Amino acid sequence: MLIRETIPPGDRAIMERFYEALPQKSLKEGPEQFVNNIAWRIFIEVCCAADAKYRREGYRSYDGAAYRQWVADEVHYALEATPAVDHAKYEAMRQRVVQAIVNRAVHLFSEWEGHIGSSTDNRNLRASLKPDLPNTAV
Repeated sequence: MLIRETIPPGDRAIMERFYEALPQKSLKEGPEQFVNNIAWRIFIEVCCAADAKYRREGYRSYDGAAYRQWVADEVHYALEATPAVDHAKYEAMRQRVVQAIVNRAVHLFSEWEGHIGSSTDNRNLRASLKPDLPNTAV
């Protein structure tokens, strides 16, 4: 499995479209490479976490579980106060969460001068997206 395939195809498409539509791009990568960089950054964060499984087995054993769990958690958080969540509301919020990931990645990668990490900055891409989802009403 290629590392970018650890992000579901629908999410990759949302990320690529949203990234292409950004009015100002401080990053030089095209949309496919940008999404690939997000996948690599998530994998790096997982490898640096307490569970060393992927450090031993390499990225070929990584299946994207960390990405899927992060998105599910953020959607759940964003919809906590929303009454009567149906499939349409869930999918709309999920799309907003994926777009917030793009915004966060652009911000971090820009501060890291186009790199997917920094030896002097320990912020993670997989942090709470609450600041990027100020209005959680769907």
